[in-house]
Amino acid sequence: MDKAGPDRDLPDQDDATERVAERRPAAICAPSFAETALRLWDLGYEPLPIMPGSKRPAVNAWTSVRIDEAQVEAWAQHFGSCGIGLRTGHLVAVDIDILDPDLAHEAAAITRQRLGDTLVRVGRWPKRLMLYRTLTPMPKRKSGKIEVLGLGQQVVAFGIHPDTGRPYDWPLGESPLDVSLDALPLVDATMIDAVLAELQPIAGPAPSGSRRASGGGGGGGQGQVRDTDGRVTDGRDGWLSIIAFHALHDVLDRGDAPDEGTLAEIVWARFVETTDLSRAKQDGRQAYGPRDALRKVRDKLRLLQDGNLPQRKQAIIEPDHVPPELDAATARQALDQALRDAVEAVAGWHRGDRASEVPRLGIRATVGLGKSTAARHYVAMLIAALGRQGLPSRVLNLVPSLALADETAAAWAALGIHAVVLRGYEASDPFGQPMCRDVPAVRGAVDAGVDIQRAACYRSQQQCCPHLAGCPKQKNRNAVAEAQVVVAAYDAMFTGFVGDADDVALILIDEACWQRSLEKVEGLTIEALPFLGIDGVAASRRQDARGAAVADVVAARQRLSGVLFTLPPGEVTAAKLREQGIDAGFCTDARATEYQALPPPLLVPGQGATDRRAALDGSRRR
Repeated sequence: MDKAGPDRDLPDQDDATERVAERRPAAICAPSFAETALRLWDLGYEPLPIMPGSKRPAVNAWTSVRIDEAQVEAWAQHFGSCGIGLRTGHLVAVDIDILDPDLAHEAAAITRQRLGDTLVRVGRWPKRLMLYRTLTPMPKRKSGKIEVLGLGQQVVAFGIHPDTGRPYDWPLGESPLDVSLDALPLVDATMIDAVLAELQPIAGPAPSGSRRASGGGGGGGQGQVRDTDGRVTDGRDGWLSIIAFHALHDVLDRGDAPDEGTLAEIVWARFVETTDLSRAKQDGRQAYGPRDALRKVRDKLRLLQDGNLPQRKQAIIEPDHVPPELDAATARQALDQALRDAVEAVAGWHRGDRASEVPRLGIRATVGLGKSTAARHYVAMLIAALGRQGLPSRVLNLVPSLALADETAAAWAALGIHAVVLRGYEASDPFGQPMCRDVPAVRGAVDAGVDIQRAACYRSQQQCCPHLAGCPKQKNRNAVAEAQVVVAAYDAMFTGFVGDADDVALILIDEACWQRSLEKVEGLTIEALPFLGIDGVAASRRQDARGAAVADVVAARQRLSGVLFTLPPGEVTAAKLREQGIDAGFCTDARATEYQALPPPLLVPGQGATDRRAALDGSRRR
């Protein structure tokens, strides 16, 4: 809880406001293009003039124009009063567009740990941007609210932020005017992809629950509510305390001695920029002012002096796997041996050696080794060997996209393997025609969790889709059922495909696919999980199959909620969940039970839109 000192130690409300206001005009100043662009060019950057008070370059064709000394001088004459942007390409910018200060700090800490210490720019706190360099420019990459800007983008380095009305800040003290491009940490595409994958769990909206409410141990236990512009409308006192908490830690991280006056001005400025101040405090008698920021700063300094200031640094888990460094020839030999061992293990398992677990192998190899080609070579031999012995021999080959699926199927055909690309209902055939002509019926079946074929395609001669004859999707289903290798996009792992699973000998996944399995759910808390209603269920006490399913749903939710509640934040891992019985089997059964508890949808093929909506009412997956 925040504690303020005696009122005589605090400045008068009006005096404090005037003191901050007096210093405000000097803070509004920002370097102009004419003043700094040539120095930035000398330091290796590609400066661009930025329209005052905006993020938009003042020149056309800025993504492709040649930026040399003469061009910078010409722009300085015509756009001298503009702000300064830096074109990215050899310059790489990690843009952390997160409004939760704990998550923003954690994302920056992980980025710094993985890619190196670097320059940090803040426009609208707690968002931040970190600068790196690369020898091989790359396109923009994105994971949730974190972007890595590359070819075709730019970042504003100096100017007035259009939302805050204040200059962009370099809070660590150094900016591109002090550090050359060549002195920035060097990164490449592999490093960027790895850090984005690691940041993915925190790159989306701030999660519900204790983390959002706690604000990083800085006080203010009431969670914040934001408007559509991201400004805090409720929980403002707690938000002010959080700002003070992070501002003090920023100073400590720089190794500076904290000064309460300077800190109070920073905290108040950030509070004004990020908070709705159109109404008074909760007591309704007084508006927020700089005096409130000073109270919060003094409270945090008191905690620091007493040794009770909470830490904000998150534990960063170091990877326990160090990739081997091999020359290309040795790496290819190791790859071949790993693939040979893998297919032998799969063949042995299908021949009856099933005492051990199902064989699983993941190979991490750099580009250029030909791992996809080598894998197809060994799997083709596996298909032939299993087929001769009458054992399951079909293969599901999963790739990132449908375009790659066509290329992969052609590569299988070159090996003499009958391969067919699985195309979804909403995809197009190779000639650009839609696979399904009644996509709403398919979506309705998916929403209701029922079999698409029986609900949307064919149930009887009287109940069938009017487009069934000559349907590309039905032809594709038949072809897939007969193929030796089914090539599909990753999504098939989570939606299923036609055929007998007992005939599948191997699932071959090219590149990482786990990101496709994530589904973001907002507004759901651990505590409320057992008490959520079930759409369309009015009487859960009924002693029938649906009533029993409802009871099972409640029991499963209570069990999951209880386990999650006992695990501290950051320790919800698959291993710890399995220890508590929350494994794949539990999830599969719980999902099936959730669907069983829903009213059965009266979906039949060939329904009109009105009848379909009525059939789906109350039975959709929520």
